Amino acid sequence: MATDFFLRGEAHRLLCNNEKALADYASSLELEPWAPPCYYARGLCLKDLGDVTQAAEEFEKSLLIQNPETSSLIGAKTYASLGECRTALEQYQASLDCFSKAIEASDDHSVLAHCHFSRAEVHQYLGDMDAAKVDFAKCLEHNPDYARSLLQFASDEMAAGRHQSAVIIYT
Repeated sequence: MATDFFLRGEAHRLLCNNEKALADYASSLELEPWAPPCYYARGLCLKDLGDVTQAAEEFEKSLLIQNPETSSLIGAKTYASLGECRTALEQYQASLDCFSKAIEASDDHSVLAHCHFSRAEVHQYLGDMDAAKVDFAKCLEHNPDYARSLLQFASDEMAAGRHQSAVIIYT
């Protein structure tokens, strides 16, 4: 029964019906309160709804009850999502820690590329351009298609007058 609610919640989430998804996830958790994927999915919904503080709490709950031995990809994605929330909350050191843990936990190239890109952005916010450059390069090692994203990001930085940042990204 808990699985049925969870799967219906997933269908609602994928259709961007976040409120209905949250209701189904709540029903699922009433029946099975130790379900890390359900907390992760609730975090995704809340993040999409703009409640990054509550989303971060859901991601943290998911991480508390996950078995890292059996769920490295979901753990990596959860740490990455938590890192995005921490960035949005301007908790940059916590964000760097989350992205670093996601990188350690994953061997999936798309997750690794995303995390290196996101960690590079945080390094830029903190003014550590050398570290940002290293992470941008690692991002491209894992997924050369991120080059378009990097070029767009560099162009946006240039347009915003952040020339040093743009040069770091371009190089």
